[in-house]
Amino acid sequence: MVKKNKILFYACVIGFILRIICIFWTTSYIDPPDWEYGDIARSMVAGHGFARTAYPLEKVELTSSHAPFYPHVLAIAYSLFPNPWSFLIVQIIQTIISVFIIIIIFRTTQLLFNINAACVAALGVALYPPLVYYSMSMTPTNFSLLFLSLTVWLLLDIRHRTWIRSVFMGLSYGCALLCDPITFVLIPAAAFWFIVSHRRVTRYVLGALVLTMLVVLPWSIRNLRVHRACVPITTQFGVNFWIGNNPYATGTDYYRVVENRPDHTVFMTHTLSRTEKQKLRMMSEIKRSRYFTNKAFNYILAKPFDFVWRLVKKAFYYWWFSPSLINGSPLALRYRVPYALLYVPLLVLALFNFALFKLEQHPIDLNLILAIIIMISSVYIVTHVGLARYRIPVELYLLVMAGSSMSRLYRVFHA
Repeated sequence: MVKKNKILFYACVIGFILRIICIFWTTSYIDPPDWEYGDIARSMVAGHGFARTAYPLEKVELTSSHAPFYPHVLAIAYSLFPNPWSFLIVQIIQTIISVFIIIIIFRTTQLLFNINAACVAALGVALYPPLVYYSMSMTPTNFSLLFLSLTVWLLLDIRHRTWIRSVFMGLSYGCALLCDPITFVLIPAAAFWFIVSHRRVTRYVLGALVLTMLVVLPWSIRNLRVHRACVPITTQFGVNFWIGNNPYATGTDYYRVVENRPDHTVFMTHTLSRTEKQKLRMMSEIKRSRYFTNKAFNYILAKPFDFVWRLVKKAFYYWWFSPSLINGSPLALRYRVPYALLYVPLLVLALFNFALFKLEQHPIDLNLILAIIIMISSVYIVTHVGLARYRIPVELYLLVMAGSSMSRLYRVFHA
């Protein structure tokens, strides 16, 4: 056991050092893109509140387009430190968070399988390049992974269910929702798990769920005051749903303007007509969201076969990679080959473990992990697009499955 704990320690140290080296080697702290999160953070620092200029508007307005946790983190950093120190400090914090993710995945894998599998999974999380990248990226991915993985571990560890752990689980899940609403899928995934495993929903779980609602409630009340409508977390569903379901939809965020030119793409919202753009400028954020939602549903009803065929394509793009000609992300295109070379064995090992899960008497708790993977991927495929960056939470748990497979293969070949 002591030796295995040393492996966890080494995985944490290696993961931390590797990320720090990458930050300074790539100088990623020098004016990194911080996307809409940075726009909102700078607006908060300037005293305009949680606001931004959303396309096709031409003015700053209070918004609920993005979950609030990460913009607030950036706003604190931007207000306390000048650039590039603010970026560097955020990246170091995200690197520290990645160490906690390594520990949580180690504990989760140990709970599901054994300590050998846990060591392999921890090393996988420490070394997996996409996870290293998201420690440097100015996005909420690391925070979302931390709170999601912590909530899942606490939910699985029923042997030590106490009110203290219930409080941590509620706080963690509330923060996960405020980082990324996709983590809402944990509720139906957990419900499925409780049913198939014949477990009772205990008072500790219900208490955690109540605390989760209390964590999210202040933000929901703020949204009610701003928009005069019920917005639990964000208003982004409408436009995302339309991006994935419209006559120009490609299965990505981008539309190809020029044939056979991967550098000639635009965001899907730029395909709107001038009349539609003018109409949207006159709408409130809530009305814009409803407008896009209705357009998407009308398109699906009018073109059901196109919708089904696009689902197939988006599923392929999600579980593999979207074609270069319709993926407008230069970074994704640059690292596609090395990413694929790492992702293929990860996927094969994970599928191998799931196959064994069906053939053998593996822990019934794996149903929770399987449900999370299926539901996260399904939400993106049906409602939005099939880009690989939305696969990161799934890949985190594929590493858990791959750790078990590699541990099993090691035992077979060294028996």
